[in-house]
Amino acid sequence: MKKVLITLGFLLMTVVTLISCVDTENVPFIASWTNTSLSNKMEDNRWELSAKSCNGHATRNLDFHAHHLEALHVESTVGGGEAYLIISQDDTEKSIDITGEFNENIDMIGFGPGRIRLRLEFKRAENIDIIINWE
Repeated sequence: MKKVLITLGFLLMTVVTLISCVDTENVPFIASWTNTSLSNKMEDNRWELSAKSCNGHATRNLDFHAHHLEALHVESTVGGGEAYLIISQDDTEKSIDITGEFNENIDMIGFGPGRIRLRLEFKRAENIDIIINWE
């Protein structure tokens, strides 16, 4: 009986780990499964995300000033699968394939200062390391 309870406890912890966070204005929304560690950090004008594997998405809603639009830079490594950065504001949307090695400034023509959504989408992605800067 003790082994069954321990196994059920482990399975419950695994299920809780896989449940998505709630999307609020200042909290990232993460809908994904990972088979090992997921790191999702926000510091100043920098978003860092890394995971061993992921199938899903992570979203940040941010307030951008004009100088942030000029400075948006993505540096990423995705060792397998597919990864995309989708940038949206009102009716404007831009999708960028960041699969493999990617290290570029992002052209933000068509976007203006204000609320911008950055969404990272993963399709069976592995060995993920992404840093997005906008300062």
